[in-house]
Amino acid sequence: MTEALANADRLGLPNMVFVQISTYGNDNTWIIDALKEVGGIRGRGVVGFDSEHIDTRTLQHWHDLGVRGVRLNLRSSKVTLSKNEIQSVLRKYAEKLRPMKTWSIELYADMEVLDHVQPIVSELQVKIVLEHFGSPSILPLDPAKQPGHNDGGSARVCEDFSSVSVL
Repeated sequence: MTEALANADRLGLPNMVFVQISTYGNDNTWIIDALKEVGGIRGRGVVGFDSEHIDTRTLQHWHDLGVRGVRLNLRSSKVTLSKNEIQSVLRKYAEKLRPMKTWSIELYADMEVLDHVQPIVSELQVKIVLEHFGSPSILPLDPAKQPGHNDGGSARVCEDFSSVSVL
């Protein structure tokens, strides 16, 4: 951590964000330890957890340390979820996060998932972050032909996803 902080200082970066990587599953130890070390003013975190096995007290503790989101990996999973299953998962997480007010759901998912997410974004009432630009395929080069850009192209995506960020 000392090297990371020194490097951030050298680059003039006042803040750091620690994101739970999928290989650690729901073990957020390194993120929590990092946030304790850098402090909530300088650091923010995105954790992983099971929406059915998390309590409000833990979420509040993490929030106090600087956590502001949960990462859902729908891309690397060996299980392919249906539209209804994806929407159900998002609703469960949104229900847990809504009281935290400033938290987001970060989706590591393929672009095709946008077609499943778009109809329920406004009902979720939490910010949605689509990581890695939705992992679009290399071909076709025309973004409007990418899966997830259905019958309205990117203009519709931008219009309907006012609470969606793409990183």
